[in-house]
Parts: sequence; C-alpha cells; structure tokens
Amino acid sequence: MSPRPPSRGPLAYILPQHKPNVIGSLCVASLSWWVRAETVGSLTTKIVCRLGPARVQCVQPEQLHEAVCTRPRITGTGSMIIHPGIIGIDVSKAHFDIFDAERGRPERLPNSSEAAHALAQRLQSRQNGFAIFEATGKYDQHLRDVFEAEHIAYSRVNPQQARDFARAMGRRAKNDAIDAHMLAAMAQALAPARMQARDRSREALAALHKRRDQLVENRAAERTRLTETGDILASLHDHLAWLDAEIDRFDRLIANAIAQDKAIAEDVRLLRSVPGVGPVTAATLAALMPELGSVSPGTAAAIAGLAPFDDESGQSRGRRHISGGRRRVRRALYMAAITAVRSRSRFKGVYQSLRERGKPAKLALIAIARKLITILNAILRDRVAFHP
Repeated sequence: MSPRPPSRGPLAYILPQHKPNVIGSLCVASLSWWVRAETVGSLTTKIVCRLGPARVQCVQPEQLHEAVCTRPRITGTGSMIIHPGIIGIDVSKAHFDIFDAERGRPERLPNSSEAAHALAQRLQSRQNGFAIFEATGKYDQHLRDVFEAEHIAYSRVNPQQARDFARAMGRRAKNDAIDAHMLAAMAQALAPARMQARDRSREALAALHKRRDQLVENRAAERTRLTETGDILASLHDHLAWLDAEIDRFDRLIANAIAQDKAIAEDVRLLRSVPGVGPVTAATLAALMPELGSVSPGTAAAIAGLAPFDDESGQSRGRRHISGGRRRVRRALYMAAITAVRSRSRFKGVYQSLRERGKPAKLALIAIARKLITILNAILRDRVAFHP
C-alpha cells in the first residue's frame, strides 16, 4: 500500500498489525510530509500522515549495526556547537568568569594581570583563538592591555547587545557563568569583528575630557544653589572660583595633549574649519569618536546617535526617531548645531527652511547636527578643510 500525502490535516490509515513490511515502508521522513505509525490495539496500527517539514528523529533502531541518529548534538545553548578556540569572559571588579569551549566548564579567575596573561597563553596555543567580553570600563583594562601586547584576537561588545542575544536564545536566567557561556555562543553565532589596537594618545585625551566634563557638571550644580544665603553662599562662591580655575587648567591640558600628537592636531584643525565647531566640540570628536573619517555617513550618524530609525509594522507607520549612540558626542554636536544656525553659513538657511515647513525647533536642530556629522566625516575622510 502506498498512500498519497493528504492535502491538509492528519489522515489515519488503519492496517493489520501482522504486516510489518507495509508499516516499515511508511515510517519514513520526507521534506514535504511525514508518516508515523501508532499502535491502536492488539491487532491494528494507525498510520498518521501530515503535511509539513519532516520531524528530526532517529529513524533507525539503535540495535542495528552502525545505526546513526539524525538529531543534532546538543552543546549547552541548543544545537549550537561552539568552536574550541573561543573563550567567553564575564568581567567583574574582582573576577573573570570564563567559559572555555574546549574545556566545556565554567571557571573563575581573579581580575588581575596574571590571570589575563594565563588566558593569553591559553589562546596562543590554539588555532584561531578568540576571546570575547563586555565593555566594563576600567574593569577590563587588564584584558585589553595583555591581549593587545600579546596580539590576541578579541572583541569587546556592548553589554546591552550581549543581553539582547541571551534573550533571543531564550535564556532568562542570568549569572556570571551563564553570561560567560552566552558570550562564547554570541562569538560563535555573530562572529564579531576583532578589536583594533587602541590609540594611547586618544585614550589619554579622552580621560582628560571626561574629567573636564565632571567639573563642568559640578559647576552647573553649584550655580543652581546660588539662592542660598549666609555662610553657605560664601562657600558656594569659593567653590565656583575653584571650579572655574580647574576647568581652565584642564582646557590647557587638553590643548597641550592635542598639540603633542600631530595626527590629532591635524584632525582638530580640519574639524574646526566647520561653522559651529569650537575647541570643545572638536576635542570631543577627536577623543570619543576615533572612527570619524573611516566609516560611511550613515554609520557616523548612528555612532553619534543622530540616525533616525524606522518605526513601522504592518499598516502602522510610526514616526522615525533617533536612538542609542554616544550621548556625549550627540550633545557636543547639538550645541555645535545651535551655534551653526546663528552664524552666517548655509546651516542657517537649512534651519530656517525646516522651520518654515513646520518642523519643531529641536527636530530642525537635530537635522542640522546630523548634517554636521556627515560633513565632518567627509572632511576627515578627504583631508580637505570646509569651504563656506
């Protein structure tokens, strides 16, 4: 008997159980339909057919010689098999929690230069060794320093991206060992790009810039307290005078750091040729956006958090909006846009045109900021100053 596949839904055939040859010929898997034998009673067997993809199952009895199961092997995260050269590292203040795909078990090492050297030696002994960990500020400093010195391939990923990957894999639980395992799985599935060697001059400039921002924020907070009276007011004035002097000192340190590096100094000179881009904005871009000039216009806007993203689903058409990116870079470009639209430049005309078309002021300024980052990216790419 050779039944035709049903057009839709299951279809049962009742056959005598004493004809195993017929049943065996029907117990096969097909790409378009499948057949299953189910025992109904002592004398009959029900053959169920259903349209759809074949179920992954072992169709050979295990007692047969050299029988092979067609199910994929399972290694931790579903059916994904992690390359033995990959090491996932969850970084905390005190520890490195490690998932080594070759060893297949969680480990914990102290967050130290010695532990980073041990991991580097382990990766050097393997073909296509690769490490992946989340960006955790100063806590991953040992790993970055050692891996770059030993020329180890590694990727430093956004923690939010890593968490989103874990959710996509169905992992709701979260602890250090699970995070290390999911990072290794993420490296296997997404193959993140290898991190390039850091520019130490730009890192030093970024540290100075960060401290200056902290002082400016403190000064703004103290200025809001000037409504106080008496001794408190005198203390506020003294503190504000100290903050002003300290900010001026860091401005000089930043200017000296820029002048000492010819590449950064040339970048800053080109950036400042654009209307609205002053010394603070130029230093911010040089320190916090080293990719500028080497990426596409859309990528530059996305890094700065100025790229509008679609919000559509089916018949729904939501408003496009900016999201993500580097907040400090976006703030600097927004302030540059305010200055640019007040100058006698093409940016003022574009801004006025947007306002006449009914665009809100902030939306128009964001559009100018996006135009600025596009122009600045082209300037550093072509190494040509801005021409009004």
